[in-house]
Amino acid sequence: MKTSFFRLLCRIMCLSAICVSSVTWATAKNENSKKETAEAAPAKTYTITGRILDKDTNEPLAGVLLKVCGSGKSIYTDLDGNYTITEVVPGQCEVKVELISYETKVVKLTPVNNMSLNLTMSK
Repeated sequence: MKTSFFRLLCRIMCLSAICVSSVTWATAKNENSKKETAEAAPAKTYTITGRILDKDTNEPLAGVLLKVCGSGKSIYTDLDGNYTITEVVPGQCEVKVELISYETKVVKLTPVNNMSLNLTMSK
């Protein structure tokens, strides 16, 4: 009697393990197919390049902070006032432009392919 009970218990445990494995495999397969679908159609993004100059002197401004509002993207201009913002998503956005001792600017724009945006800042 004890051996038949243990055999039955072993069979139940094996069947349970098979069922759990099947459900886990099916769930993993479904999540992988979702990832493949998402990767198959990457969203189009744009690049914005430009230069920032002092309004009065026309000198390039280094270290200007540009933030694409709502995206978490922030970049700084180089020593010649040049910048490149990559992977900007389509649709209207705002770029906040800041530098200590200069007036902060907020520029509303709709990015297009290979967009160039040159700005001046005043004190």
